[in-house]
Amino acid sequence: MNHDFDYRDRLTYLKVDEQTKTELQQFRATLREFIDDMMDDLYDHLSTTPQTAALFTSPHVMEHARSQQRNHWQNSVFNGDFDHDYLQRSAAVGKAHQRIGLEPRWYLGGYCLLLNKITTELVARYPDKPEKIVSQLNAVNKALFLDMDLAISVYIERAEEALNQRADELARVNDQLEEFAQRASELTRSNADLEEFAYVASHDLQEPLRKIQAFGDRLEAKCESSLSDEGKDYLARMRNAAVRMQKLVGDLLTYSRVSTTSDALVSVDLGEVVHDVLNDLEIPITTCEAQVEIGEMLTINADPIQMRQLMQNLISNAIKYKRSDEAPKVRIDTKIMNGQSDNHENELCQITVQDNGIGFDQKYANRIFGIFQRLHGRSEYEGTGVGLALCRKVAMRHGGTIGASSRDGEGATFTVTLPVHHDGKEHQNHEHS
Repeated sequence: MNHDFDYRDRLTYLKVDEQTKTELQQFRATLREFIDDMMDDLYDHLSTTPQTAALFTSPHVMEHARSQQRNHWQNSVFNGDFDHDYLQRSAAVGKAHQRIGLEPRWYLGGYCLLLNKITTELVARYPDKPEKIVSQLNAVNKALFLDMDLAISVYIERAEEALNQRADELARVNDQLEEFAQRASELTRSNADLEEFAYVASHDLQEPLRKIQAFGDRLEAKCESSLSDEGKDYLARMRNAAVRMQKLVGDLLTYSRVSTTSDALVSVDLGEVVHDVLNDLEIPITTCEAQVEIGEMLTINADPIQMRQLMQNLISNAIKYKRSDEAPKVRIDTKIMNGQSDNHENELCQITVQDNGIGFDQKYANRIFGIFQRLHGRSEYEGTGVGLALCRKVAMRHGGTIGASSRDGEGATFTVTLPVHHDGKEHQNHEHS
């Protein structure tokens, strides 16, 4: 959007002249006397409307919004200085409204409420000066319309930018799908898991792709000049389908590569692996106020990348499947098994990841490690159903095992047992149902 052109064009269209600015500056002095009452009326109204009340998650959020809005009206809208600084301030307000979810269709109601209050005050203050009331209201109307128009224009512009960004992401997803199809054709189909993978690649992935393409076409046809409510709906659907597909493709490729493209087994400090994973998960850990305790961590002979995949999936699950009434608590430990044996080559490392989350019925303990096996719907917990299947595959590739114990509502403990030492030979990835 050409801000300079639109800015000047709006001022000309509204006939904002020096007289308008003078009237607004005079009105601004009057506004100081009743602006707090006007703010009370506005935010009382917002609090009684469920959709707008939901935007203010706490008294602190509402008070911050009230303070910003009061400052904007007092020092920008009714100041009379419609310069580039004013344009930037109005743009910032429009962006802030978009971020919290305030829809343009709600602007009109808010400005009508504001105008009613202003009209009442002016009539009371100038009962014998109708010309003054008209001149002041004329200036106020121009200022309000300009502010509303700029805020909504920025809102639409930002939405259009997001639409263009989603279109670019769609193009990247299509490129990734082409790369995925090329790589999938090179994988061996001798393993039963890879046959299942090929089935998913040729069937399950097609439906999200059709959704992306269909909604992309409809967005282009219907929302080219502006973004309507219908356009927003299409955009949201396209985004969800694209994200789901990208995540699914990535997880499937990672899963298939465990046994087809793996690095040599080297000395791996599991403590370093866990700390790296916790750094990567800093945002979700901080968001849900999770407490993570790390016990003694051993060093074993393993594939470092796959050990990171294993720990990241186990720790992520422990945080994701948290209880609604308690912050997540996660405990990670390792210990040596068969430590009394004279043959240290047979030593095993037992890794445990214990949480206080929602848990699950023990009868599902084997099912959860199957690919695409989920105990909860996507609407409850995000994910593709590949993470724990990948953990099982990593454990088996290292000649180890993985299991889980839990009770519904009482947390879960995942236990991985891996050889501490390897003879350099790859373990066959035979899996059993």
